[in-house]
Amino acid sequence: MIIELAIGLLALRHGTGAFVGYSGKQGINPSASADGTIIAFNGVNTSGQPDGSLWMYKKPSNTLVQLAGTNFKTGDEAYEADAPRISRDGTCIVFFGRIYGPSGNTAMIVPFIASTSAGIAYPVVPPITQNSTTIYSPSTIMPSVSDLQSNSTYVVVWTNLVGKVGNPLQTALYAIQSPATGTLLTPGPIFSSTSTIPQETDVDSTGQLCAMVENSEVWTCNLTQGPGNSITASNFTDEDPGTYPSLDSAGASLAFQSSDPSLPGADGWTNIYVKNLASNSTVMAYVDNNPSSMVAGNSTHPRLVSDGTCVDFTTTSQTLNYSPEPSFGGEGAKVGGGSNGPFAVSSYWSTQTPQMLSMYEAAGIYKAASGSNPWPVQGAYNATFQSGDPNLAAYVGLTTGLWIYFNY
Repeated sequence: MIIELAIGLLALRHGTGAFVGYSGKQGINPSASADGTIIAFNGVNTSGQPDGSLWMYKKPSNTLVQLAGTNFKTGDEAYEADAPRISRDGTCIVFFGRIYGPSGNTAMIVPFIASTSAGIAYPVVPPITQNSTTIYSPSTIMPSVSDLQSNSTYVVVWTNLVGKVGNPLQTALYAIQSPATGTLLTPGPIFSSTSTIPQETDVDSTGQLCAMVENSEVWTCNLTQGPGNSITASNFTDEDPGTYPSLDSAGASLAFQSSDPSLPGADGWTNIYVKNLASNSTVMAYVDNNPSSMVAGNSTHPRLVSDGTCVDFTTTSQTLNYSPEPSFGGEGAKVGGGSNGPFAVSSYWSTQTPQMLSMYEAAGIYKAASGSNPWPVQGAYNATFQSGDPNLAAYVGLTTGLWIYFNY
């Protein structure tokens, strides 16, 4: 089932030429294709709470398409959705979906994949027949997705593999699946274990490197022996203490958040770090272009741009020493006034030059707007993010609410 709505013009231009747009529906948890043409997000209700709907905004045609929600209750389709992630090539979206269990009234949380062209969602992990009843493997792990080639997509899903009655639950890793048909192209899991279930996965665009968190440690898993082949403990590397890992497209750099005192520049707050996986060196991504003047605050939810040069993240630091993004005129003026945060920020981590992503113009002054969960697109300093800042909403002519914005 597809619900597609044509919507009006969703963009404004600052006087200096900078571009600000919004999705046309309130929402949270945005992610975007690498070229920024499709944005996936969860809808929210009038109270700003998730309403279980999954939407994609098609920027070139200014249309909204609903892929899941409370009105999606047919067969195996997801009728509620959470935590969407779109592939870099924009062909599919993976998310948590709720489907009915064997009794008909029990909802299980299952990883799904949705084709952005067909608008149909399928469970990622195939159903299991147990006592003549079809059941699905429930999951508590956010699925990750990346484009591998034009006709298939690499989907990394760690799930609680349901065995026969009496058998323990296992952790299982599944791989390639066709987004158009929901067909699993591997014969089954490429790795399974009864150990602790990893969390917060990510995968590079080659489909050969997976990042995950286990026991507050960031690990990488080399998948070059898969899919369909055996993955063993020797494929896993303990990288650094932290959470929320993000890989660049080539699998060369790894970003994560951590407050561990053993890491460079640790100050008791949660900071963003980027690790060069070839040199095994880790550096902090600063939230100020003058590190000695940084104001205390937590930085979270990092996401690397495709080429790994910049990392986008959310920060509560009140430091406002950010230069506007180049499309705002490039004059290097500092952002002044505005919101108290949190802020959506992008940083060239190797040269420690951060930029504010969530801001607006007022009487020729660039002011900081609150923003969070930025998702990079089209290279440095371009992103989509969520914001409930009333000043930003008023600037683009919206009513106050939690909206998805983009600055490209």
